[in-house]
Amino acid sequence: MQEIEGRLYDGTTARSRDARLRVYSDGSVRLRAESQERALTISDLEVSARLGNTARRIGLPGGSEFETLDNDAVDAVLEAHAQTGRNWVHRLESRLGLVLASSFLVLAAGATFVLWGVPALAREAAFAVPQELSAHIASGTLEVLDRTLDASELSAQRQAELKAHFREIAAAAPRGYDFELVFRAGGGLGANAFALPSGSVLMTDELVGLAERDEEIVAVLAHEVGHVVHRHGLRHAIQSSMLAMAILLVTGDLSSTSSFVAALPTALAESKFSREFEGEADDHAVAYLRESGISPMHFAALLQRLAEERGEAEGIVTFLSTHPSTDERIERLEEQARLR
Repeated sequence: MQEIEGRLYDGTTARSRDARLRVYSDGSVRLRAESQERALTISDLEVSARLGNTARRIGLPGGSEFETLDNDAVDAVLEAHAQTGRNWVHRLESRLGLVLASSFLVLAAGATFVLWGVPALAREAAFAVPQELSAHIASGTLEVLDRTLDASELSAQRQAELKAHFREIAAAAPRGYDFELVFRAGGGLGANAFALPSGSVLMTDELVGLAERDEEIVAVLAHEVGHVVHRHGLRHAIQSSMLAMAILLVTGDLSSTSSFVAALPTALAESKFSREFEGEADDHAVAYLRESGISPMHFAALLQRLAEERGEAEGIVTFLSTHPSTDERIERLEEQARLR
C-alpha cells in the first residue's frame, strides 16, 4: 500500500479539507477526508503531469480534486501501476542534456526553415502568382517610383534605339511576360534600373548617360530581364511577408492578404536582391551576351563605373552583407569572359 497526504477540494467551492489517499497493490483506492471515506480504483484518477515541485492535482469522479505536494509518492504510484507516461514532462525537464539537445534541434529546425524552407516556399508562391496580379503589382510599384522620379529627358530617337535592343532581349526570354522598357529621370536614385514583376524594366537617364557603349546597356537590360524570368521581385517580397502568404496558401482567400498585396509595390521599389538572385540574373545576362556575340566585359565595365560613381567601399560591411559586392560580380564576369 502507498499513502499520499494532501488536500481535497469538492469542485464547487474554494473550501478544502485534509485528506489521505491510499493506493493498494490490486489497484483499489481509498480516499479519506475527515470522517468520510470513498472507494475508488486507480483508473478513476486523472493525474496531472509533474512540473518540478509544484503541487500535483489528481482529478476524481464527480469533479472533486485531490492536491498534494508529495510528487515522489505520486510518481511511485504511477510507476507501480504502469502509468509512467503521465510523468513525461517532468522526466524531460529533469534532464539538462535532453533539454539542451531539444533546444538545439528546435533552433536548427528553425534556422533550416528560414534559410531553405522560406526561400523554397517563396519561389513556389511567386511562380504561382497569375500574370494579371503581377501586372497589378508592377503598376503599383511604378506609381510608388513615380512619386520621386521625373519624366525622362532622353530624346525620342534615343529611347527608340534602346527599346529596339530591349525587344531583342525580350524575344529570347520565356513567353508569358508583358515586357516593356520605360525611362525616367533618376533624381536621387541616380544611375539605376528596376525590373518589375510583369516584365517592365525601368531605366534612368543617368544610367544611359553613364554607359559608354550600347553593349553595356544591353548587358544591364539582359540582367533585369533575368530578374523578371526568375521572379526575383516577387520572391523577395514574399520572403519578407511569409505570414501573409501562409494565410493565402492555407485559406486560399486572396482578400485576407489585401494588406500584403498593398505593401508589395513599396517592398519591390526598395528591395536589394540577395547574392543568389543577383547571381542568377548575372548568369542570365551572360548567357544572352554570349549568344549575341557580346563580351561580358562590357557588363563588368559598366558595373565598375557605377561602383566608382556611388563610392562603394569593400571590407567587413560588404563581407557580412547579403547583397553581393560589385567587386565580386565583376570578378565573376571577367571569369566568364575568359571562358569564351
